[in-house]
Amino acid sequence: MTNANGTSASQSDRHAAIDYLKRLKAGEKAERPAITDTHILSELDTADFLYKEAGGNLETLSLMYQSFAAVEKGGRKQHPLFAEVLAEEQVPAGTLYSEITRKPIRWLWPGRIAFGKLTTLDGDPNYGKSSILCDIAARYSRGRPMPEESAAVCPAGGVVLVMMEDDPADTNIDRLTRVGADLSRISHLGEIPAGEIEHIPITRSFNLQKDVPLLVREIKRMNAGLVVLDPLAGLIGKASTNEANEMYNVLDPLAAIARVMGVAVVFTRHLNKQQSEHSLYRGSGSMAIIGRARVGLIVSDDPSTPPRFPTKSKTMKSRGTRARTSCGRASTSIPLPSCLMWARRAAWAWVGWKS
Repeated sequence: MTNANGTSASQSDRHAAIDYLKRLKAGEKAERPAITDTHILSELDTADFLYKEAGGNLETLSLMYQSFAAVEKGGRKQHPLFAEVLAEEQVPAGTLYSEITRKPIRWLWPGRIAFGKLTTLDGDPNYGKSSILCDIAARYSRGRPMPEESAAVCPAGGVVLVMMEDDPADTNIDRLTRVGADLSRISHLGEIPAGEIEHIPITRSFNLQKDVPLLVREIKRMNAGLVVLDPLAGLIGKASTNEANEMYNVLDPLAAIARVMGVAVVFTRHLNKQQSEHSLYRGSGSMAIIGRARVGLIVSDDPSTPPRFPTKSKTMKSRGTRARTSCGRASTSIPLPSCLMWARRAAWAWVGWKS
């Protein structure tokens, strides 16, 4: 018999039983799992008995666990779950730095977007964040240099775009086409099927709390090196961007995927209303967000150049911009003349009005 998550019933019972034994050993009043396997039930009964006999003395309980784990008959452990619990405790929880192999950071865009890392792109609405990311995606899909680079530092690769604020069929595809993207290398992952209403297909937005397995599957299918999440706040389900613990719960799995799969993950945020001079504090939400990222980028007005274009509410025109990067605790403002011109050209060349 197989459960919904793909594990057999006996495996599921075993995992639940081991977790129960661990909790009892730690002195917790754990809820006994509902298990039908007679061998596992026997060990649970033994664990309950030992917990009661120890009378709350964890040192005594630990010694009891060791005694029962050591019992063998005919070369076989008589209490294999006890033995497994103790064996896990002998495995180091950490890694010595002397055993860690140093590796260089691989950059998709040197100094700004790294493979295997999270990057934030922050900016007010109407400043062209999505447009900039479409251009970056297009360059990467063709193996072309990034702004300010004379030559590409990495070969062409696949891209997964999770962009929720613009229609892929009438906005994003035009953006990508006009900047010469290889559309066969770029995937849209946004709407998730959610049933029907009166025979009309209904979808819901991609959710980082539910749909990470779909993201992993799409990264593999596209052989992707870049993932764009735009905007982050619209992709986190019921989690609050202002709660550090909730954001770590969302971003930690994403960071692990980026690290293990070697994918650059870029997500966008709006700026908050604070007037802090330190750019690390300008992105909306908890500091856990910028803290989890390797690099933070900000799109804002270039103070040396007034906006060239008229703006309207919810248009996709981009004003003159300057990118800033925030790395670690130090924050540095890095003028990007080429990037500035790049954003301006983008406004006329391939960013249209959004109805």
